[in-house]
Amino acid sequence: MVIYVNGDSNTAGAELDKTAKNFCELIAEKYNVKLVNQAISGASNDYILRTSCEFIEQFNPKLVIIGWTTWEREEWLYNNQYVQINASCNFLDSDLKQRYKDWVLANNQDKMILKGQEWHKKIYQFHNQLNSLDIPHIFFHSYFSFFVDKDNEQDWNTNFISPYNHEASYFWTLKNQGYIPTKSLHFGADGHAAWAKLLIDYIDKNAYLRKW
Repeated sequence: MVIYVNGDSNTAGAELDKTAKNFCELIAEKYNVKLVNQAISGASNDYILRTSCEFIEQFNPKLVIIGWTTWEREEWLYNNQYVQINASCNFLDSDLKQRYKDWVLANNQDKMILKGQEWHKKIYQFHNQLNSLDIPHIFFHSYFSFFVDKDNEQDWNTNFISPYNHEASYFWTLKNQGYIPTKSLHFGADGHAAWAKLLIDYIDKNAYLRKW
């Protein structure tokens, strides 16, 4: 039995001491199941959605947990490889540098609103896809809610932790509880343990392991 997780650096456990466990590992340990974690630092939602769909097409996880990242990030296909585009790109080939500069300039407030609306629809479609496959899943925002289209809020049942509330995101939940983030906005082992407990309580409360 497999718990599948995906997300950005928070879900990947960036900046954790090598001896520490991230929240995903703590959850898998709690239920004594195999963990597949495809989260990477700097991930875009494009990456998260693409790799999650690819995994689910091949395998049948018993639970999917995804922390969606900030919505301005993108994934570009370049020389037959996927490149994660975000605010800290300093490794791009010369061919991509001008395109990246144009991308930064284009990310104005109006564009961000449109991207938020687009990702709201895409993630809701993915949620419905998982429901159609009868795959239990829990989504959360890593940093803050980018679902800005307030006139089109959806019913996610219990599959998304407070999707329209910034304060319920991974980052702000832990920060508001007094955990101190690093300069790169990551949390240590104590923060991961707290988030693991929150998710374990959520899993148990909503009986996401009922089919096991």
